[in-house]
Amino acid sequence: MEPETFGVWIANQTLMKDGVTVLLLDSEGIDAVAAEKKNDVSLLVVSILASSLFIFNTASVPKQGQLEDLQCFVELAKSVRVKEQGDFKTFAGVFPDFLWLLRDVTLMPVDQKGRQIDAKTYLLERVLCGSGGFEETPSDRISRALKTFFPSIDCVALPPPSDDSIVMQNIEANTDKLTPKFNDAVEELVRHIFDTTRPKTYQGRPASGIQLAVLINKYTDAVNDPDTIPIIHTAWMQSVVIAVKKAVVEAITLYEVTLAKELSQRGEPVEENEGEGNMMQIHKSAYEASRSVIMKQLEIMCEEIDVTKALSQLQDAVYGTAEKPGSIPSGLLNKFLTQNKEHSRQYCTKVIDDLYQSISRQMADSPDTYAYETLMQDLRQLEEAYYNMAKGPETARVYHDFLARGEAEWNAYAKMKDFREQEQLEQQQVRQLETVIEQIRLDEEQLQSGIADQLENQKQQTEQMMAEYAKKMKDVEDEERAILEAEMKEHTKQMQNAFQSNVTAMQDMSQKNTERLQQCMEVMQKGQSDQMKQVTDVCMALKEKNEKLTKELARASQEAAAQQRENNAGVMQSMMGLVGQGLAMFTQYKVAALGAGAAAAGGAKRGTSKSKSTRK
Repeated sequence: MEPETFGVWIANQTLMKDGVTVLLLDSEGIDAVAAEKKNDVSLLVVSILASSLFIFNTASVPKQGQLEDLQCFVELAKSVRVKEQGDFKTFAGVFPDFLWLLRDVTLMPVDQKGRQIDAKTYLLERVLCGSGGFEETPSDRISRALKTFFPSIDCVALPPPSDDSIVMQNIEANTDKLTPKFNDAVEELVRHIFDTTRPKTYQGRPASGIQLAVLINKYTDAVNDPDTIPIIHTAWMQSVVIAVKKAVVEAITLYEVTLAKELSQRGEPVEENEGEGNMMQIHKSAYEASRSVIMKQLEIMCEEIDVTKALSQLQDAVYGTAEKPGSIPSGLLNKFLTQNKEHSRQYCTKVIDDLYQSISRQMADSPDTYAYETLMQDLRQLEEAYYNMAKGPETARVYHDFLARGEAEWNAYAKMKDFREQEQLEQQQVRQLETVIEQIRLDEEQLQSGIADQLENQKQQTEQMMAEYAKKMKDVEDEERAILEAEMKEHTKQMQNAFQSNVTAMQDMSQKNTERLQQCMEVMQKGQSDQMKQVTDVCMALKEKNEKLTKELARASQEAAAQQRENNAGVMQSMMGLVGQGLAMFTQYKVAALGAGAAAAGGAKRGTSKSKSTRK
């Protein structure tokens, strides 16, 4: 009859049993019309090696003589290798369980004594028992192959689906017309299959889905190559390599996606080692999850050495390996650390730029009123605010860079403030000196005016007295002349005392002004500007004038005393000369003082103007 299936088909729907995915494969029968022997063997090899339970179904109960039609099972010994140097005796360790399904069984099988027995007992004791003859028959070899190759053999019998031939011709379209006995038997068969099905294994290790796909692919390539024999161990190891690679890729992807997602959700840079949810905590959690992926996928189906290699590959991918001694490893962790550092640098730079903006504006717009001490206080407040707002591992580095950049600017600002303050101080001192000089000038003018008036009055009085004396001297006798001379001497003495008082006052004023000018000079000597030098020169000139005048006054006083000791006849002439000399000296001093005061005021103004012009 024509086969319903060609080749091997895999169902596009899977079943689940205790967390294990169950795939259903359907292959072309080994007794198909026009099928070649080699094709039967190839299909049998792929079906058996891909399965954990091999269901071989035939119609009705087989007879021992019918085993000769299953010669392809014997050919398995020459078509498959467990290992390159292995033989068929190790097939049972890698072959699936064997279930012989008997369809359309109408009569229950019986033993040699005619007693009913179950299908499995019948298969083992009546069909696969061997002929018992001296020479081994083809049926004996097939029986021995089945019992040697497969780790377990079972048999289940199903009754006919229906007695209606029309229903039998299209069972799928008439499922509602199947006999209850058949339906019950099918349900029991399904339960039996699920109870006995186990994962596909090799040397006790179950295969994963990716491994099974690799195995089927390798077996198919082998049976299609006339010069190749499928070697189970080789195919398995190749599947392990691929499974390990896939597990490592999945683990690395999970690690990368987890870190990227965590950092993206936070939106802000995170600390590397400090605080809750820091970078290393995120890394540790993601790394452990990635390791779990490898352990879960490989621990059962792979040798310990394969798992170790996979974990080592994950470790290298995450932590990286230094290409040269001392170089930075280029692993995923370093990649995310670098990204987080860059994020932190940009974030912290924006924070400190925003905080510094108001300070920078005050330095630029209000240099006269924004004191350096206020600047330092604002920078301390900026530091506190910055460390409260900044985030990530670059917090300290960004602040240190900020200090390095700002130091030159702040030092320049401090020097500029010192210059402005010094300039203001010098201008203030100049104003004070101008006030002092002006006050000296006013004091001297006032004193000079008073003394000059007194001298002028004394001169007039002396001239009047001399005129009156000369007139009286003509008419008086000797006795009266003596009286008049005595009166004149007394009056002259009083005038000399008054003159001496004026000289002393002038000396005191000169000494006082000299001391005041000396103090001004000491202040000026501390200054550095041109205007301070000019004012100092003026003060020196005034000091020299005062000292010279003091000496002249002292000399005049000495001369007056000497003249007083001379004969009385020349007293009036000496007084007149002394008064005239005093008037000349005061006039000279007045002109010198007024000239020096004007020079000081003019020099201070010129110095201020020059200082301002220079600073512009």
